[in-house]
Amino acid sequence: MFLMNWLQTTKQRIADCLQKLDHCPISLPTIQMMPSGYSTIGTKFANNTLIRKFNELRLFTNVKSINKSNTFSGCTNLEALDTSNITTLGGGTSAIDRPFDHINVELLYFPSLTTINARYPFQVSTTGDTTSRPPRVYVLGPLFTSIPSDSAYVFSYIRDKKIVFLGTTPPYGYTAFNTTGVSSAVMYVPDEAVETYKAAANFANWVSRIKPLSEYEGDRPWEALH
Repeated sequence: MFLMNWLQTTKQRIADCLQKLDHCPISLPTIQMMPSGYSTIGTKFANNTLIRKFNELRLFTNVKSINKSNTFSGCTNLEALDTSNITTLGGGTSAIDRPFDHINVELLYFPSLTTINARYPFQVSTTGDTTSRPPRVYVLGPLFTSIPSDSAYVFSYIRDKKIVFLGTTPPYGYTAFNTTGVSSAVMYVPDEAVETYKAAANFANWVSRIKPLSEYEGDRPWEALH
């Protein structure tokens, strides 16, 4: 009971603070008051340059999906985003373009992610745009096992990003991931699973880009859990 009261109070305090911000496109009570089955935040935060941190997203445990293009795109001052509860990127066969483009979060960690069901979830701005910002690194947790549709395009147009897989079993996809628009992108996988990933049919086009996790240089938020 104490924990529930604390969560409600914390949500309300966050909401009160956001409501005082000019031009804020959504207040957290809007999410809080949505039906219990509501599981995505849509694009209501897109292009909000006032948000600097949104680690409180983890408090809204009913929000499990990011399934719209430009969900946080254009939040140019956003430096921290907790995606701990997100289990799904996408929700169907349609593309979700650049949901995290032009934000200042260097690394996004998805410890609960199980499924990517969309094209281009990690796409960055293309043609002539030299201002694309981080995330530079996407970490996909060990629960990530499924890419039910449009798997060819999941990692297209990620440019120079790094994708870290923590699972030793390559996620299943119906077809090979293509390398359109990936330039210097690299995938890091557990050392003991390097050959397994390289042998997986859907990773056939990425064989030369698959590296052991021991060679990854950067923050390792997943190690903090151990």
